[in-house]
Amino acid sequence: MPKKTFMNLSEDKKERILNVMIDEFYEHGYENASISRIVASAGIAKGSFYQYFNDKQDMFKYMIDVMRQEKLTYLETISAEEYKNNFFTLLRKLLKGGLAFLRDHPKQAVIYDRFMASADEAVKKGVMGEDINASNVFLEKILHERKAANELSSDLDVRFMAHILTSVSLSFGEYFQNQYDDLSKLKDEEYDHIVEQTIKLFQHGIEKR
Repeated sequence: MPKKTFMNLSEDKKERILNVMIDEFYEHGYENASISRIVASAGIAKGSFYQYFNDKQDMFKYMIDVMRQEKLTYLETISAEEYKNNFFTLLRKLLKGGLAFLRDHPKQAVIYDRFMASADEAVKKGVMGEDINASNVFLEKILHERKAANELSSDLDVRFMAHILTSVSLSFGEYFQNQYDDLSKLKDEEYDHIVEQTIKLFQHGIEKR
């Protein structure tokens, strides 16, 4: 995590450095991102970087933590009561929240999804810590509850389905990046269509008949 020296910087300077990080990791990915390019673009000395962070992984962890906190604000609109609703109603809201974050913060969303989908497991563990499987654990809990309520198929493999749902949600960033030059211009009806296609795929496959 950032050292005290970084946290003591002005908010404007921290934001400028963060935006440079985002551009670098978006353009080059985690493996090829360069500290030298980051400090040059941010207008800081390379020695100062190591007063702010221990290494590239430490810096990336900070950036991911900021992204995750921002993404959570898109999911906090789901009430406790809604979590008890039909599984597919809840899944629809979760997917729409994730896609809204993608539209409003396209670079951050693509960085996060790409990292979670393709980074080395040891690196992911170092960055994410115990939260590396948070999405799977969260979905497993809901799937178990809805399966017990006789809403989902009795032979549903909950752990596998949670993994598949997480993988699908992580693939959205790359898909839309390949389809659109400017994700900020993605229209509601376009990502609503993708959400409904995803819901239809899973609902017809795992819903109790």
